[in-house]
Amino acid sequence: MSSQEAAKIRHKLRDSVKRKVRFRDRNKCVRCGSPEELTFHHVIPISNFLYGEAEGKVNCDENIVLLCQRCHIKIHRKADCERNTFLEYIHRRHLKLAKIKQNEIESLRAQEKKINALKQIYADTLQRINSMR
Repeated sequence: MSSQEAAKIRHKLRDSVKRKVRFRDRNKCVRCGSPEELTFHHVIPISNFLYGEAEGKVNCDENIVLLCQRCHIKIHRKADCERNTFLEYIHRRHLKLAKIKQNEIESLRAQEKKINALKQIYADTLQRINSMR
């Protein structure tokens, strides 16, 4: 992939993805926690994707994290061992977030069942009241 092609993909980062990443990462660098000079970092580099299929995968929120300018530079300059450690951290973090999301979904489903049961009780009560008239 040429640097021009990579630049086109990099600039196609949608606002909705940026908002999701900023919310998920709490508007702080995921490496050091700084809220200053934040940048979007592709966990799997753009150059690892084939141009034809890169847009949907490379710019999805799962592949992007917030880093401050300092950490972003460090990640790109450091040896592969630190980069791999960082990638492992990001992977564990995504798994944790996925588990939290699953728990939230299960909680919402339980609440939905309770609401449906209450609706049924309400409907039955109304039917009884109407039959008494």
